Amino acid sequence: MTSWLCVRPVFTNLPDMKLKNIVINGSLLILSVIAALVIGELFIRNFYPQPIYAVTYAPWGWKHAQIKGSVSFNRGMETRENISRITYNSFGLRNTYDPVVPKPPNVYRILLLGDSFTDGLEVSDDEVVSAVLEKKLQDYLKDRRKIEVLNAGVSGFCYGQMAMYIQTEGIKLQPDLIVIIDSNCDTRDKENNFVRLKDGRLEFYPMTFTDKQVSMKHIKTMLKIKWQTLTVVKSLFARNPEAYNIMNRIVKFFGFDFMSSIDGVPQVKRATLLEQSLNIKKEINNAIKDYPILPIEPTTETDLIFLEDDLVTTKEMGLSRAVFSFISQLAKKNDARLIIATMRIERGIENLPKRVGFFKAIGADFINLYTPDNNFHYKYDGHWNAIGHFRAGTILAGYVFNNYIMELQNAK
Repeated sequence: MTSWLCVRPVFTNLPDMKLKNIVINGSLLILSVIAALVIGELFIRNFYPQPIYAVTYAPWGWKHAQIKGSVSFNRGMETRENISRITYNSFGLRNTYDPVVPKPPNVYRILLLGDSFTDGLEVSDDEVVSAVLEKKLQDYLKDRRKIEVLNAGVSGFCYGQMAMYIQTEGIKLQPDLIVIIDSNCDTRDKENNFVRLKDGRLEFYPMTFTDKQVSMKHIKTMLKIKWQTLTVVKSLFARNPEAYNIMNRIVKFFGFDFMSSIDGVPQVKRATLLEQSLNIKKEINNAIKDYPILPIEPTTETDLIFLEDDLVTTKEMGLSRAVFSFISQLAKKNDARLIIATMRIERGIENLPKRVGFFKAIGADFINLYTPDNNFHYKYDGHWNAIGHFRAGTILAGYVFNNYIMELQNAK
């Protein structure tokens, strides 16, 4: 007689199996999202890099983020005309190396200052004017002396900011020569105005930021560099007012307003960091929003508020003249020479002799870098292209070598 044994299955571990499946599926989902984000980020960095400005707060408004060990990233232009490789060293300079301080005895060091043309974000590290100048001079000198051209250009910089930077950080680099490239700065521009004349004396108005503001700005800058997908997402939100308002309300708690700490100037409520971050170009050009206008009275109705006119037509001493005189004094005090290289000689050409005479009077040399040929500029963006940077660097190299370095060589 055959007996059949029926065994009823017991599912005593069913909850554990469900939990295990949830964990596995959840982990796979998280890994898939991470993988998608990584792939998307790599795609954006290589094929659609964003127009990033790696800036942080400074007493003169803004400067390049100073990150130990340097930072390097691909950058796309707003006009999408080129993709460039950008590197800032731990001093916040557009160089692929850190200068040694104190300066070694065999080094001839040039400090290059200016705005977006000098910063050269539209071209890669080896194409920017400072790299061209450095290479040209080093080729001239071979191994007789080491040449270093430190690029301290920052997009949106004006003369007052350059003066404050030189006095605070630039002089510490011990430059033998300071070169300022003038492109399109107006000392009476309310967006860049950190200096004014009062009773014939030059006054600077540095900004004060809290540690929280500086830290948040640094974190935001690093996120934009390391995760460019965020910039794309923010741009999409910025184009949608409803989405922007929702996001703004969510993170409003983390936003904060910063105030100007200028004596005698009314404090103005500022936009939050979030609102500034949604428009990169506005963040650079209006880094200190609603900054008070400090006008200089012109002597003629034809005063065009350009450097050329400010130097020759304002009463007693123009604001630009006062700033350049201050920079010249800083240079002399620290045994450095000074060159002013302008790109805007086409404006106020009749005042050229007076301008040259003024620069000579304060001990500075004057060079014309004006480029009338559009082949030296990007068609839509307007900044120098690689050819424009090469041309400017070559002109500067020839002048510096013949007028400064040869003098040093002959003196030995």
